[in-house]
Amino acid sequence: MLIWYNLFIIKDILTEKEYKDAFELNKYKYVDNFSEFLEEGCDLAGIETKEEAAMFLATLFHESNGMSVLVENDPETLPVSENLYGKYIGRGYIQLSDERNYKVLKKDFSDENKPYITYAQKAMENIIKRAEKDKSSELGKAFEKNGKSLLFDFEKNPQIVGEIEYAMIVSSWYWKENCHELYMKGRSFENIIENGIRAQIRHNNRRREIYEKVCKAFNIE
Repeated sequence: MLIWYNLFIIKDILTEKEYKDAFELNKYKYVDNFSEFLEEGCDLAGIETKEEAAMFLATLFHESNGMSVLVENDPETLPVSENLYGKYIGRGYIQLSDERNYKVLKKDFSDENKPYITYAQKAMENIIKRAEKDKSSELGKAFEKNGKSLLFDFEKNPQIVGEIEYAMIVSSWYWKENCHELYMKGRSFENIIENGIRAQIRHNNRRREIYEKVCKAFNIE
C-alpha cells in the first residue's frame, strides 16, 4: 500500500512573494516557477509547516549555491570527495555523497510501500524524452547503453542523481529519511544539520545566516 502525505499543504501556507524574498535576501537568482517545485519537494518530504520548510529551503540553498549547482564542483572540496567517495560525490540539491547513501536510495526508490517510486517514474519520463532528443549527449549515450535500468540503479549509475529531474526528488527523499523525524522531535536547525545532514562544522555560520534570512522572508519570528 502506497504511503501518501497531504498533497501540497505548503501551497496554502507560503506565498510566491515569500519564496522570492528568500532568494532575494540571500542574493540568489530566483528560479521561475520555484513555488510549485518546492511545494512538490515539501510534499514528498512530509513537510507541513513553514518552520520546517524554512529549514529545508535553507539547506537546499547552502548545498546547491542557491539552486544553481546539481553536481559537486567546488575545486577545494571536490578532490577530497573524489578521494573519499570515488564516483559517489555530491549530487542533487542536497549534495548526496557516499556509496552507502546511493545504495539506500536505490533500495527506497524500488520500495512500493514508499511514495518515492511514483515521483521517480514521472521524472524518468522526462529524462527519457531528453535522452532520446539528444543522443549525442552524455545522458543520451548512457541511456542508449543502459536503457531504463540507468534511471533507477543509482548505485551503478550515480551520475543520474545530478540530473535536474531527480535533484529535488532525491533531496526530498534524504530530508524525509534523515531530517524530518528530528524536526518532529523538536530539534533545532543546528541539530538537524549536525545529525541529519551531517555537514562540516566549519560551514555552520554560513548555514545559519542563510536560514535566518529564509525565516525573515517567510515571516517566521
